[in-house]
Amino acid sequence: MSFIREVTEETLPMWESSLSLPFVTGLADGTLEEELFKGYIIQDSIYLREYAKVFAMAIFKSERMTQMKEFYQILGFIKDTENVTRVKYLQKWGLDENQVDQMKPRKETLDYTEFMIEISKTEGVPEILMATLPCMFSYVYIGLELVKRYPNIKKSPYWDMIEEYVSPFCIESCNHWGVFSETLFAPLDGARKTKLKGIFQEASRHEYLFWKMAGEKE
Repeated sequence: MSFIREVTEETLPMWESSLSLPFVTGLADGTLEEELFKGYIIQDSIYLREYAKVFAMAIFKSERMTQMKEFYQILGFIKDTENVTRVKYLQKWGLDENQVDQMKPRKETLDYTEFMIEISKTEGVPEILMATLPCMFSYVYIGLELVKRYPNIKKSPYWDMIEEYVSPFCIESCNHWGVFSETLFAPLDGARKTKLKGIFQEASRHEYLFWKMAGEKE
């Protein structure tokens, strides 16, 4: 079994627990209050800004052009795919990215982004990748599971966001980054891989707390 598949399968119970959170079930069945969704989009937009910084640091720390290209591609994915959907919702509410940039992150958002930023400053490229992969991988997993479990999910007013993560492009991108990860991790020793596994699981914990936060009013 590949290392990244092993880590992912060990972390699946944590991702699975997110599927029963009120915010996630509300997204799927369409019962989620729009005000909660608005709060989520704002916080996620703040998160993506910091997330992009982490990949910028990965580009800076990369020693090979091939690695730099991979991280640059991920930055493009954030800008052209994830951010586009959020901007659309923000515009619906009369907000723009400049206004969001002036808003404060909630505690869970701040804890998560500080975790990733600290790793990007102090650790190497493999650690940076492992701190960021759960965001990509878990969203696809959760999206696909919601589609399986909720036959009427396409009628949800939040389908646009869910659809983004179950698109062939998003799934193919995650598969590509999984293969890239394997090439990066293959030469590493057991101790380093144990450390990487811990980072992946901690990032997944932050993902869970972010979903939980989204279902709670400030």
